[in-house]
Amino acid sequence: MDFRLKDKVYMAGLHSVAMSKIKKALALPNLQKIQLLKIGKHCHHLPDSLNFYDEVYSLRGKKTLVVPRGAGEKAYRIAREHHQEKDIVVTDERTASPCPAITFKGKLKPFQEQSIQMMIPKSSGILVFPTGGGKTVAMLSLIAKRGQTTLVIVDKKELLYQWHDRACQFLDISPDEIGMIGAGKFSIGERLTIGTIQTIARHMEELKHKFGQVIVDECHKAAAPMFSEAITQFTAKYIHGCTATPIRNDGKTEALKFYLGDIIYQIDKKELLDSGDLCQARFIQIATPFNSSLDGSTQYTQLMTELVTDSQRNQLICQTIANNRSEGLNLILTGRIDHCDLLQGLLKNNHGLDAHVLTGSLPARERKEVFDNIRAGAVKYIIATTSLLKEGLTYR
Repeated sequence: MDFRLKDKVYMAGLHSVAMSKIKKALALPNLQKIQLLKIGKHCHHLPDSLNFYDEVYSLRGKKTLVVPRGAGEKAYRIAREHHQEKDIVVTDERTASPCPAITFKGKLKPFQEQSIQMMIPKSSGILVFPTGGGKTVAMLSLIAKRGQTTLVIVDKKELLYQWHDRACQFLDISPDEIGMIGAGKFSIGERLTIGTIQTIARHMEELKHKFGQVIVDECHKAAAPMFSEAITQFTAKYIHGCTATPIRNDGKTEALKFYLGDIIYQIDKKELLDSGDLCQARFIQIATPFNSSLDGSTQYTQLMTELVTDSQRNQLICQTIANNRSEGLNLILTGRIDHCDLLQGLLKNNHGLDAHVLTGSLPARERKEVFDNIRAGAVKYIIATTSLLKEGLTYR
């Protein structure tokens, strides 16, 4: 039996029982069909299960079972149940691409260090930290320890810049050494490249053999077609994911492991709160006098526009901000860019407070200036969109 590792795992000459077991292990119920059946909708055109494998036939009719790389260890264990180890010929055609040494300049917390020590022996696997747990820093340490040319895949340009900033801070690497793919840029770094999935997907032929390690940030999205189609083309020897939320609502949570391997390390928010590595937020709700005649269930967009432009409510928000005498950085969040600009103007004109707006549409040069000013302690008020915060907002 031939067991070949490359962009995927290719198994030829597999015992029929082993093949059936592997196929069963890589089939998930089709949650979309189940939900449509519950509400009596037509769904007979949909398959009962989602299969994360493929069958390829040679010209001689020989069947090869093809599975994603993350499922390779599972598939090998099943194959061993029906084949003697000496009869399994393993061929490793994955790309190893050692690069000049990278030094990690930070100091990991004990739980971060433990997680990376557990990841190092694995060629695939997922790391799960809650938001604020420092998964980016931990993965930068992994990049330094692994010593392979690495591609970090993100799904938004905000994360592209964030990873770039953190890499410059925690690795002995200059900004112009880091390859950037996305946001109008296309360059491949000798040691590290960071790219958006949208641009990477358009250049797969050029990229798929270039790297010895691939890291997928926010990897709960890896089961989405654009991610999964790209991930399964890379031949990198090492492939990992990191996320704060490994659960998907579409029934494809297990599929993340098929593509990226098992969860190697996971720590929950309560543990980090108990240890003091995260702090508990104190929440104070302030009632506003806003009322509307609009029906939010049918006119939600119009209602939100009316809400964010309500003069009395915006004045209350800005007065509350002005009354806050706490030290440090003040972060004001809203769902809309135009609301950011409106609040910025009110704070300046009515209270003499200089606030900086930080959104995904901010040009790279201006974004860098804002973060430089934050680090220098020259900024006290930041107004940002909630969508930016959801993907992580770091400046240290």
